[in-house]
Amino acid sequence: MSTPMSDSNDSDSDFGLGQPLAGTYEQIPSTDPHIRQTDRCRQFLEHTGDISKRVLQVLELMDELHLNLPLLLWAISWNVPELTSNDRVRFARTALMVSNELPGILTHWHKPPRSHGHGIRTKAARKALNDWALDTICETLDNELSMLKPTMSLPQQDLSEEALLAISWKAMILEVKSNAPTLWKLFRYALFTPRQEQRNKIKDPDVVQFNAVHFWSF
Repeated sequence: MSTPMSDSNDSDSDFGLGQPLAGTYEQIPSTDPHIRQTDRCRQFLEHTGDISKRVLQVLELMDELHLNLPLLLWAISWNVPELTSNDRVRFARTALMVSNELPGILTHWHKPPRSHGHGIRTKAARKALNDWALDTICETLDNELSMLKPTMSLPQQDLSEEALLAISWKAMILEVKSNAPTLWKLFRYALFTPRQEQRNKIKDPDVVQFNAVHFWSF
């Protein structure tokens, strides 16, 4: 798979937006041209109030071109060589990747809101996103466990009463938190519910959690 090219030098004025229209929308403070472009489009559409009309027009044009949304996203996602380094495609692709809208898009793809008056939620992309999330977590845990090996291992020849007594549990806990933040967060979530976190004002669960991580890592 090709890696995304840097678009840091791209200018939103190169793609038909130019400067804000006088009296239409405010100057966008962001220095990122991709975010600036999206914000200007959003402000323009909010000003005109016809986003639904424009979206339908785009979909109608896509139908005429025998192109739909899955194929469009597939094509610009480094799958068509002719488009991979095209300046316009690069800009549009990066605008999506860095947009403030992307988290909300993925949230609704994973769990779309129920339609008004209906109790059935669209299936959406829950399985695909869950599978991707699980693969990502597994890969992250593998990397973090590799980072923990020096912290969690003690050569047999170095094993002694003095060595064990010299271990600083606080220092080791800090190393685990630093080198394996995802693993630490998962164990915290599994061992202590949010309600327990609120009730537990005195006890420090870090030691219990560290022992669980230590046992599991072997």
